[in-house]
Amino acid sequence: MLVISGAAGLTWNPNAKVYPNPNNGQFTVSLALGDQMQTVTIAVLDALGREVYRVRKTDMGLSETALSLGRIPGGIYLLRVTSDSDVLLHQQKITIRD
Repeated sequence: MLVISGAAGLTWNPNAKVYPNPNNGQFTVSLALGDQMQTVTIAVLDALGREVYRVRKTDMGLSETALSLGRIPGGIYLLRVTSDSDVLLHQQKITIRD
């Protein structure tokens, strides 16, 4: 798995996709998890670093998770995907529109 750290400190994984972005709080996270069952945590953090959403998922292969953040204020958020052993798999900014 190729993981690239950007200048802004974000980790980009070409096997992960978040769409649409920007969105209205409903979006899909697509991950290539490999051939073995794996548990990942998908978290969304606000600009102050507070976790506003979290879900754990166990899957393998190409995994797509539809997220609905509910009534979350518009703004820039950080989406972070970590493995069960706290290894950062993907991190990117997402924009939520009101």
